[in-house]
Amino acid sequence: MELQRAESSSRDLIVRVCAVAALACLAVLGLFEFQELRGELAFARFYQFHRLAEKSPHTAEVRSAVSNACQEARWVMLFGRGNPGALVTVSMFCLRWSADGRLDPRLRLRIGEAAVQAALLAVRAAPSDYASWLWLARSHASLGLMEQSRICLRRARELAPPGMALDLSAATLRSSSLRSTSS
Repeated sequence: MELQRAESSSRDLIVRVCAVAALACLAVLGLFEFQELRGELAFARFYQFHRLAEKSPHTAEVRSAVSNACQEARWVMLFGRGNPGALVTVSMFCLRWSADGRLDPRLRLRIGEAAVQAALLAVRAAPSDYASWLWLARSHASLGLMEQSRICLRRARELAPPGMALDLSAATLRSSSLRSTSS
C-alpha cells in the first residue's frame, strides 16, 4: 500500500513539474509573440500616419503626421525585425520624407538615417530578398554614401529575377513593395 502511495506521489510530482515546465514554455513563447504583435501594431499606426501625411494639404499636419510616423517607425524597427516587408515599407516612406522640403532639414536627416536603419534591418531579416538590398542602396544614396550604395545595388541585381532592371530611382519598386507588404 505504501509502495503504491510512493509511486503515486512521485508520479504526481513528475506530472506537476512537467505542467509547470510546459506553462513556463508557453509564457516565454507568448512573450515572443507579443513582441511580434507590438511590431505589427506599430506598423499599422505607421501606415496610418503615412496616409495622413500624404493626404493632408496643411504643412503643420504633414509635419505632425511624419513626426508621429517616425516614432512608430522606431517601434517597428525594435519589435518588427522579423517582418522585412514592413521594414522595406518604412524605409521607402522615410526615404520619401527625407526629400520633402516642407520638413525641417535636421528632421529630414534623421528620417534619412531611419530609412537606412530600416533597410539594413530588412536585409538582415531577408538577406536573399533583392528589394531589401535595393532600398538599402537607395537609402545610402540619399545620404550621399555612394560606395555603400553601389555595393548594395550590385547585390540587389545579383538577387533580382533575370532581366529585371534595377536603379536608384525610388519609383521602380514603389508598387511592388506595397504589394509584398500587404500579403
